[in-house]
Amino acid sequence: MTPEYVAEHPVYAATEGARLVGFYALEDEGDAWTLRHLWVAPEWTGRGRGRWMFTDAVRRVRRAHAATLRLVPEAGAERFFLKMGAAAAGDALELDAATWQEPLPDSVSDAGSAE
Repeated sequence: MTPEYVAEHPVYAATEGARLVGFYALEDEGDAWTLRHLWVAPEWTGRGRGRWMFTDAVRRVRRAHAATLRLVPEAGAERFFLKMGAAAAGDALELDAATWQEPLPDSVSDAGSAE
């Protein structure tokens, strides 16, 4: 991820206190958005941070009134995205953001995320 990429696209961070535990980026493509660079620090894997960031990303896409979230599975994240409800769409994965059933309560949306 380059400074130019961050200047062009919103990037969100998940934190625990002052510790960065993960981040993701969204690319606005009009009716569809793309989720890229969903990363969780290795010591935080399996502790719900990826699910939290995924839920946060879908909520942001919904607020932008986009129906589709395209997913770019990097470093083996395809299995995670499928578990979260994504479906194969050609050579990519997609999620219907409008009908997706959230696995987390509403109260987590604003805690720990920063642009």
